Amino acid sequence: MKPSIRCHSPVLWGIVGLGLMTLGSLGRPVASAEAVAPQAGEDKVLGIAVSPVKDVLFIGQTLQFAVQVKYEGGEDLHLRPTWSVTGDIGTIDREGLLSAGPRRAKGTVVATLAAKTAAVDVEVVPWAYGACHSDGRIVYSVEDGGDSEFDLMVMGADGANPVDLTPNAVDPPEDYDHTLEQGRHGCWSPDGKTIVFEACGAARQMAIGTMGADGSNRAIVRGDTEHSYARPSFSPDGTLVLFDARPLDADGNPGPGDIRVMNADGTNEKDLTDNPAGEEDACWSPDGSRIAFIRERETPDGSTYEIWLMDADGRNARRLTPQGDVSYVHPAWSPDSTEIACTVHATSCGDIGVIELPVGNVRLLTQTPDTDEYGPVWTWDGTHILFATQDAPGLVREIWSIPADGSAEPTDVTNRPDDGNYLRWFGYSD
Repeated sequence: MKPSIRCHSPVLWGIVGLGLMTLGSLGRPVASAEAVAPQAGEDKVLGIAVSPVKDVLFIGQTLQFAVQVKYEGGEDLHLRPTWSVTGDIGTIDREGLLSAGPRRAKGTVVATLAAKTAAVDVEVVPWAYGACHSDGRIVYSVEDGGDSEFDLMVMGADGANPVDLTPNAVDPPEDYDHTLEQGRHGCWSPDGKTIVFEACGAARQMAIGTMGADGSNRAIVRGDTEHSYARPSFSPDGTLVLFDARPLDADGNPGPGDIRVMNADGTNEKDLTDNPAGEEDACWSPDGSRIAFIRERETPDGSTYEIWLMDADGRNARRLTPQGDVSYVHPAWSPDSTEIACTVHATSCGDIGVIELPVGNVRLLTQTPDTDEYGPVWTWDGTHILFATQDAPGLVREIWSIPADGSAEPTDVTNRPDDGNYLRWFGYSD
């Protein structure tokens, strides 16, 4: 028998549901709610309420909702509501079990009974976003100044416990692919289980690789001898990967790039751009509907870079940043979709800027003399922006954190100046 709460008055609250809240996979199929036929006693329903009142789920999680029914009279009739959802938060079955969808979303869970409705707000969030995991882990890169070897690393939110995810193999077989021994530009999958990265063990002939969160099961998913593939990032639902594709000339030097998309396993590759000037360094909007990217523009003094936006299918491209002598590179979409962080090159040194959407106004977060500040990424919760610094000689690289609203000074996260720490590679020449 389902529990009920009896009152001294003739009004009774009955609770319909399996429990107030259950998180985690219950191993049952996802189903949409089915309509419930009119039930005897609906005329005695005075009101309904849903619990929990509000909640946040990670993608793929489940949450059991319950409805409390206020009856006239002293008998609990155990009437069953109809469940539904609004928004792309997932699906709900006839028992009120919500299965969260595969991407970030906001919506409501609605219970309906006897023409009475009750709704609660639900938000679905990813386990990881870009370079940052919800548990605080940050995937980043180091460059060994002795041999210019790049290693993909992971560390805690405070910079502690750095771990090399791309160590050199010990006594590898003859057919071992050494491309996987170096990596940079790591990006978490939304479920936090996989990292896609730029495998750069073969000079200039970079490839797209994937690995487990601990560096296991490293594999190349896209690579050949005619192109250099770089800067991969997962789509918000984890099914696709955006990346740069640059043709190599006879000497192995990369030419102007274009943006491509493929399935996460490397299949079904498609071109999204085709511009002789070169387009690269793309990132998805959190809802997956748009893509920010870099377009190179020739000027009398050389070239400059602009940030553009396009639809997820490559259509309707439009310039976001002002046209002029200032370059805007390294776009990174905020988790709430309202801003894009970037590197601003108004002088010989880069600064960290934030572009307000949709108008394109730019505000600077940093302006440190004689220091390049570049390659921003957002923390998982969107409260801070991480970025790298490089001193004038180019010998010291550190990773810093600053509040996204600029309310406090940056703090050094890595505190390991000899390691050559960074999040995104500085330039677009290699």
